[in-house]
Amino acid sequence: MEKTIRGWGYYEVIQDSDQCKIKELVVKPNSCLSYQKHQYRDELWFVKSGNGKVIVDETVIHLFKHNYILINQNSWHQLINGTNEDLIIIEIQFGFKCEEEDIERR
Repeated sequence: MEKTIRGWGYYEVIQDSDQCKIKELVVKPNSCLSYQKHQYRDELWFVKSGNGKVIVDETVIHLFKHNYILINQNSWHQLINGTNEDLIIIEIQFGFKCEEEDIERR
């Protein structure tokens, strides 16, 4: 697996096909991803370790180890790690397109 480094941490693609992609995301302490949505895919997030929160269409949901959440297509969302430990998420993307270009940021 090859790491893709971002300001918030990094991700590795575990499996990739046309309509399904599986990633492991490692969000550094006190970091967050951009507030974003996807036109062509849904995402299922499973918390492998750590704690955090996600904002989905302006609703705050707290995440703990072994929790999961479905992020529906076209829902604005942001993953936040406000702790002093890494937040590790297994992300399953599924839908018409599972491409990095399918991101609209606010």
